[in-house]
Amino acid sequence: MLRDLLVLATSLGAGAADATPWKFGPVYRGEFSGEGAEYLCNKALLLEKAYRAVVIEPCAYDPAEGVWYRVVFAPETAGFGSSS
Repeated sequence: MLRDLLVLATSLGAGAADATPWKFGPVYRGEFSGEGAEYLCNKALLLEKAYRAVVIEPCAYDPAEGVWYRVVFAPETAGFGSSS
């Protein structure tokens, strides 16, 4: 099941460069924009790693949308992705 979710997230992440943040079960894409967005994205990345979330796509810049984003697999109990 985890393998299937990772494959789905990888394909969604690649095809969703112009999409808004999304969540599919424990897999989600979070975005940060504006001044300091790269800093906030990297801060979230460190927090997710501390809680042992699986970072599928680390902080990357989407020039078409002008946002920094990441794609993460995190158990529902971790609470990540709820605000994205």
